[in-house]
Amino acid sequence: MLIVKTLGIELRFASVAEVEHFLAVIRQKNMPTTQRLSQERSDTCGPNRHWLSRLPSSIKAWSKREKLIVIVENALAEFRQIAT
Repeated sequence: MLIVKTLGIELRFASVAEVEHFLAVIRQKNMPTTQRLSQERSDTCGPNRHWLSRLPSSIKAWSKREKLIVIVENALAEFRQIAT
């Protein structure tokens, strides 16, 4: 498990694939809607149950996400070094 604490939040990832998906979503200047992401994931899971809907709005602004991306990328690189 990878835990990243930054910008007043704690992000928990169970796998490298989760981190990579998280980064793929938040790297987009215009993030997809939770409805679109939940439809891609499952027909039975509504948008309010998607992780993006649970992400604090205070870090959804592009300026905050730019900082968050760097921090999570660095944490992932360190995690990969330790795990190998």
